[in-house]
Amino acid sequence: MSGTRLSLGLVCLVLASVAAKAQDVIPFPDGDVGVPYFVDLFGGDLPPNGDPEFSFSFTFSITGGTPPPGLIMKPNGQIVGTPTVPGNYAFTISYVFTYSFPGFSDSFSVPFPVTIKINGAAGPPIGISPGGLSFSLLRGGTAPAQSITVSSLSSVSHTYSTVVLSGTDWLSVSPASGVLAPFNNRQMAVTVDASRLTAGTYSGRIRVSVSSAGTVMEIPVLLTVGSGTQVIVLSQSGLTFRTVAGGGVPPAQTLRVYPGGSKPLDFSASVATNAGGNWLSVTPNGGIAATNSSSELTVNVNPAGLPAGDYYGSVRISSPSVENSPQVVTVVLNIAPSTTVVGAQIQPFGLVFIGRVNGANPGAQIVKITNASPNPLTFAVTKSFENGSNWFTATATSASVRANQPSQVQLQVNTTGLGAGVYRGDLAIQFAEDDSLRHVTVLLIVLPASSTALRSADGCTPTKLLPVFTLLGSGFANPAGWPTSVGVIVVDDCGTPMTNGNVVASFSNGDAPLTLLSSGDGNWSATWQPQTVKAQVSITVRAQQISPVLTGTEMVGGKLQANPTVPVITSGGVVSAASYAARQPLAPGSFVAIFGTKLSNGLTVSETLPYRTNLGGTQVLLGARELPLQFTFDGQINGIIPFDVPPNTTQQLLVVNGNAVSVPEKVVISAAQPALFATNQSGTGPGVVVGIKTGKDPFLINAANPVTAGDALIIYAAGLGAVTPPVPAGTAAPSAAGSALSYTDNVVTVTLGGKTAEVFFSGLAPGFPAVYQINAYVPSGVAGPEVPIVVAVAGQSSTPVTIAIQ
Repeated sequence: MSGTRLSLGLVCLVLASVAAKAQDVIPFPDGDVGVPYFVDLFGGDLPPNGDPEFSFSFTFSITGGTPPPGLIMKPNGQIVGTPTVPGNYAFTISYVFTYSFPGFSDSFSVPFPVTIKINGAAGPPIGISPGGLSFSLLRGGTAPAQSITVSSLSSVSHTYSTVVLSGTDWLSVSPASGVLAPFNNRQMAVTVDASRLTAGTYSGRIRVSVSSAGTVMEIPVLLTVGSGTQVIVLSQSGLTFRTVAGGGVPPAQTLRVYPGGSKPLDFSASVATNAGGNWLSVTPNGGIAATNSSSELTVNVNPAGLPAGDYYGSVRISSPSVENSPQVVTVVLNIAPSTTVVGAQIQPFGLVFIGRVNGANPGAQIVKITNASPNPLTFAVTKSFENGSNWFTATATSASVRANQPSQVQLQVNTTGLGAGVYRGDLAIQFAEDDSLRHVTVLLIVLPASSTALRSADGCTPTKLLPVFTLLGSGFANPAGWPTSVGVIVVDDCGTPMTNGNVVASFSNGDAPLTLLSSGDGNWSATWQPQTVKAQVSITVRAQQISPVLTGTEMVGGKLQANPTVPVITSGGVVSAASYAARQPLAPGSFVAIFGTKLSNGLTVSETLPYRTNLGGTQVLLGARELPLQFTFDGQINGIIPFDVPPNTTQQLLVVNGNAVSVPEKVVISAAQPALFATNQSGTGPGVVVGIKTGKDPFLINAANPVTAGDALIIYAAGLGAVTPPVPAGTAAPSAAGSALSYTDNVVTVTLGGKTAEVFFSGLAPGFPAVYQINAYVPSGVAGPEVPIVVAVAGQSSTPVTIAIQ
């Protein structure tokens, strides 16, 4: 009888909390037309269930009014979708709570008045993402396909078409055309074929035209073909662990090492910490990643004895013969004060079960709950079903979880009476102490009874992809700036894992899209470094398979917290300091600008030569190389890429500010990437070009001081690549008076208004670090106030600047 009294008391508490919440109209966050929307109606209102004989479930549905077009109410209390029409919307949601214990069962329903405001479209009617693509492979190798997504915020259908403008011998896009539905998006697969290419860095461009909307968009594509036989590829570029002072040990995290070539990769793994001692470890300390496979490493932290604070370290993966070695994974250990409730950690956030009609039930699977707090966390588990009913059960080992004593929830599926099809359910795990709610997605695929294998010939023909989030789930509350692991498992509706294709995550806060890496077993993962803080953020993954053509999407939502102390490199924020051109490679010896936030604690300038590699406590690393720095500031660092960085590789760049370390940013290195200095310091318009007329002093060319045919030019540039004799990066180039000049190793060409100019010197500008000069003669037959100059070297061309020619 005691159990019954406890259960009835629980029901009374539920009734009280739900009734209190239903008294007022619930205002939800505003949404924007065309921006994915996600919010949880119900979080943390159910008290923990301490009676093993008592069970309950809940479901939500819209029973009055009209929700914003494009949004749906899921049975688990989530309102999701993409709004299509602006306005203020008032509607009613009914919450149905069903409970039972031996000899008794009942349910009750409570209405919730809800209001949501949808603002007008926040972007252009037709958009495209990402803004550019980058492929990296070895000579003779292949690279996974990537995708570009064209989206519509228009209320009418549009026809789009694609064409490859440059790179036609190695670049392709499919489909070439299609129909873009209102408030929808379409994906196109982009593939490269480098079988006919030698080692080098190649630039291509794809044009997407939506003629009915009058929109034309171009996407630059970079292809790097390395000359080596192997590269290191990692599943993650950063990991974050969170606990409290005196609390438990956060659960271990895994890191996969892949061989990027046709041979097994022999590698070593080591760790380093910036402060706090030996709190970081990795096992094993090396291994061999087999071809078409990977090697898994386990990363652990031990916070014992460490006071509250943020600690940074790194896992370094090295292989001596590999050109992009080492590869670094940034590790953050956040230890909150002992009174803080950091919440429980769930592994995984999604489960996939596969069964057959009239077949045996799939095996049980486990959800692990870990508590980093020294105090126990009490929780309740409830279930809801998008289709079907009660086809899985969830049994918790306890109703609480203590530090260093994980609890488990076992899920068992029952396919009895279910027809062939796809079933979705939800396991809600609610914690009383911090009023938080975590969702675990449960996906069940029931195959036809005749199916003996997951092939169309055996009774199942796949029609779509079904992504399920595993490493990050709905209800997340993560600090911005720190690495966040995003992972999904992707299967088709016949249960076959997707191992080839592409998976892209996009973010409603405007962060750059993220391409996930395949582990070869249906799991895809990558590292997200949240940059734009918003109270409500949704993540949408879009999976695309090339053959047969299948697609699928899934969304989760959560919150981002401000985190103003961590250095963050803006996505794509490492550019030439001469041109500032986006999505271009850099070169050995390049003068670069690095943009981001909290890159330094103040302005510090290197006032002498050679430039220092540590300015105001800030360092920049490219692989294992330190960059000489011209200046450091909160939002920008200027530095020089060392000359010994291997060309035709993709390297990692990271910023160290004191003890804090950024997540690495990928940088493509080519043999050269010319960039011309402009007088407006933006890389366009009138160039920093000096004219020389016979018998006269040199002068800066402008509209009032033009040059004429036959005059000499001194063109100042950056990024022309290797020089002979070599000069250490950050030091002054030799002058003619003191020693031999440093000449560029690669041939430099100059055109003015499309006409070739005679070049009689190209090399480092005497007395300057990282600045090149090109001396050439003005050709005849060209004149005008704004004649474009283009410099080309090693297959790469500069953004034009202009000069006045009379």
